[in-house]
Amino acid sequence: MLSLVEDPVTKESPSAASAPVRFGEYELHPSSLELRKSGRRIKLEPQPGRVLLLLVQRAGELVTREEIRREVWGDGVFVDYSKSLNFCLSAIRGVLNDDPRSPRYIETLPKRGYRFIGHRTLPASPKASLAVLPFENLNGDPREEFIAGGMADILIAELGKAPALRVISRQSSQQFKDKRIGIPAIGRQLGVDTFVEGSVLRVDERIRVTVQLIHAKPERHLWADTYECAADQLFAEQPRVARAIATAILAKLAPDSVRGGEAPTVNPLAQVAYLRGRYHMSLMSPRALEDALACFRDALRADPAFGPAHAAVANTYNLLGFWGSLPERDAYRQAKEAALRALAIDDSLGTAHRALGWAHWVYDWDIEQSDAEIRRTVQLCPSDESTYVLRSLMLAIVRRRAEPAIEDARLALDIDPLSPRTNANLAWVALHVGRYELAVRQAARTLKMFPNSLQALYVLGQSALADGRPAEAANFFERALAISRDPITIGYLGHAQALAGARSEALAWLDQLVAQSRDNYVIPRSMLWILIGLRDNDRAFATLESEYQKRSSFLWWLRSVPLFHPISADPRYHDLVGRMGFPEA
Repeated sequence: MLSLVEDPVTKESPSAASAPVRFGEYELHPSSLELRKSGRRIKLEPQPGRVLLLLVQRAGELVTREEIRREVWGDGVFVDYSKSLNFCLSAIRGVLNDDPRSPRYIETLPKRGYRFIGHRTLPASPKASLAVLPFENLNGDPREEFIAGGMADILIAELGKAPALRVISRQSSQQFKDKRIGIPAIGRQLGVDTFVEGSVLRVDERIRVTVQLIHAKPERHLWADTYECAADQLFAEQPRVARAIATAILAKLAPDSVRGGEAPTVNPLAQVAYLRGRYHMSLMSPRALEDALACFRDALRADPAFGPAHAAVANTYNLLGFWGSLPERDAYRQAKEAALRALAIDDSLGTAHRALGWAHWVYDWDIEQSDAEIRRTVQLCPSDESTYVLRSLMLAIVRRRAEPAIEDARLALDIDPLSPRTNANLAWVALHVGRYELAVRQAARTLKMFPNSLQALYVLGQSALADGRPAEAANFFERALAISRDPITIGYLGHAQALAGARSEALAWLDQLVAQSRDNYVIPRSMLWILIGLRDNDRAFATLESEYQKRSSFLWWLRSVPLFHPISADPRYHDLVGRMGFPEA
């Protein structure tokens, strides 16, 4: 049975995934499977080495014998698999001097599998790391708060293009706004060693931007400068000032990443509207996204050739479609159109490539083109956490590649460690690849950090469904309903209640959603979940077929979410999965 427990294992930086894994006196090299003790090589055959690597990579988790067979031996049939695995574990325990009766490294869970319980020492990230803290609005006028916020936002985007630098996202850096906490303490929370602090001050008719670069431990100043411009030229000058600051910082931290060229000039009215839209978008609620979309449209009315605003429109439509705030086919079509307009203006806009990658997946069902756009985004914006969120979901849901998917989810979390979205995303990815213990631990951690995280409650509920506990799942979904009475939450709750035997409650929710859909858009899958829970398979498959004809995006989830488990034995399910055309891993 899965339970709510804190994760005892320190999170690994995926940027170090190919580096040696260290535990105790030992060091295991993932690529060569070479094992060393205190620097001296120890003989370990490849097959036991692969088993050890799998257990160490999933330190603290139960790894079942079936999972080991699938990951190490593949999906072929091996009549002597049990004997082979026992040999591998014996060899591993021999070289580690590990007693199975009192283990230090490999714990046996009878009839279930094995768990690595040793303490891992994580290698340092090869990249320099940096966080841009919220710029201070020294004038104190709340109406000008977005000016200081916009300056930091543009600077993060500029610095995030450097491949040799790991730049913390705005969402996580923003957590320290107005907090009186020392630089070393912030460094520990964000996992970075350098910081940018800045302020914006209006003096008469001029704007002064002051910036300094600080090393966290030991705390020392590395660089500082001041930039001034006329107040009425601020928004036209912002990109140029951000480029100058980024160039000076990169010269100190990553000289090979310094780029030449002038920043593009922008229409001041478009820039103001764009920055206001970015502020609303950062709030990540359906209403805030609608406000953001209005601001981005204002920016494009002021300057129809403003590429970043087109890219922002594309990403906003993608989110509104995904969350069910708009009919998804219409939302994704407009997202694709906006992304293509942005790239026609400037092909180097990484956020536009990311939006197009998402649209190619969920709108065009073109996995290869989606992969290509995501690769391009990683090249252009290696510190864009949203790209790693997207790629982690594709790897988990479409290609079913567990380890790379989890690595990408953790990389997004490295860049954005204090965001509810990236924390919940790791839980979702673990759920999609069937790592339910990791999903529960990460969702519990997310809920501890963000008590109103719907996504964490969703993962906990679905993990309980996967473990055959629908009544417990319903409890999680009821907690979610107290936060948001939206159709998706209602669909999850009705599904769990139906499976738990509360059919009348589930039917009441279904009737409510059907009535609501007569006057307003209701995302169809919310009603589908309840039909599946009620075991009304004929209506469920009729809905699924209708959604297949519409090319609805959620059908990519057929193989990866527990909500589909009740119909997974039906031949119509396997026919639908086959028609989806899932690519090979």
